[in-house]
Amino acid sequence: MWASLRAFLTRRAEAKPPRPSPGGQAPLRVSQVTPDDKIPRRVLKVRKLRTPSAISIPPLTMFGPHELAPQYERPAPMRYVARIDDGLVWGRTFLPFKVASKESAIYFRQGAEADLYFKNHHLPEFEFGPEHVYFTPRRSFSPTRSVSQGVLAATRYGFNYFHWMIAEGLPRILLADAAGYAGYPLIVGEMPRQHLEIVELLWPKRKIEPVAAHELVRVGRLVIAHPATYSPNDGDPYNAVYDPDSVDALRARLAPICAPYWSERSAPLLVSRSRVAGPTGERRAVNGAELEGYLSARYGCRVIHPQEMSLEEQIEAFASASLVICPSGAAVSNLIFCRKGAPTILFGQDRSVYPEYFGILAGRLEIPLAYLPSPPRDGGFPPYHVPYEVDLDRLEEAMAWAGATPQGKAIALSPAAAG
Repeated sequence: MWASLRAFLTRRAEAKPPRPSPGGQAPLRVSQVTPDDKIPRRVLKVRKLRTPSAISIPPLTMFGPHELAPQYERPAPMRYVARIDDGLVWGRTFLPFKVASKESAIYFRQGAEADLYFKNHHLPEFEFGPEHVYFTPRRSFSPTRSVSQGVLAATRYGFNYFHWMIAEGLPRILLADAAGYAGYPLIVGEMPRQHLEIVELLWPKRKIEPVAAHELVRVGRLVIAHPATYSPNDGDPYNAVYDPDSVDALRARLAPICAPYWSERSAPLLVSRSRVAGPTGERRAVNGAELEGYLSARYGCRVIHPQEMSLEEQIEAFASASLVICPSGAAVSNLIFCRKGAPTILFGQDRSVYPEYFGILAGRLEIPLAYLPSPPRDGGFPPYHVPYEVDLDRLEEAMAWAGATPQGKAIALSPAAAG
């Protein structure tokens, strides 16, 4: 029966001798199928859902010159819910398989960004031969353990707060629940504590099935829910999207929790990246310390470090904020807690990035969103991750747009920060 599956392998990879598997055995052969293929139901059951052709993004208000090329309408990937009986989940990148034999398996490509034939550097488990793709980390497709059923909530980017909250993780759970799988355990990877806290808050009685990076777990009924999300690694950032309906569904679940804080009007909130783990300077304002001091003194801003806060603390801070000032990054996820109409100012570099991506979230929440483009400063980083310097005069314009009231006279930055 598996011979017919060769018809699904529609393209060939470039010839390259595969590495042997651990132990010197021949590497394991893999064929790829996608939701668009005509797949026998004994292999994979796919239910396609109504999906718009495109996702529209409200235009950002910009303060300052830039070399950005905003894309305010982007193709919408197909929504679907799939089920693989006797599936396998690989715990390093959470790839789903269906075993064909001891030496071969079918890889189910969930989204275009995970296509094997892009030879993606984020899928290092695979090597390319003249006619086949090979899975090299293991000696066989024998599972390390088995579970009866589960929803695959984990993704390659599950460690990232925005991807977990807004783009992929929680949206997968919400979509699976709507499709009738609300009682299934959630298959997850290693998560920061805030990721686990949001799951426990919204699904307090849901069983969680963690999968370690070295594990290949058999799942009797493996559910894969795919919202209209596209999270490319590189090369196609202008088409990156996440599902507006998922934003609506998550907001509806969180509204009763956030609503008690919405009537408050606490001090403007300034999100800091100064303590974010990673290479020094990566995607940060080089004059960040001066900006924090300036905004605190002039506008009474409260400076926070979300990665150091509990989920409860983040909900209270964002839901009660009169204004949010935030560098582009994962912390933008927390707008999901904010009241409707709370103005938000993002800042980041003035080229090589696509800040309108965050406009999908702000638009659905009816939150006015402005962007402060800032010139990059050399730091030896890839284009998307270079540090930048925020212009004080432009920031003042943005604060006026947001209706912020100064508490004192303008305070000049230090000569070093001003450049």
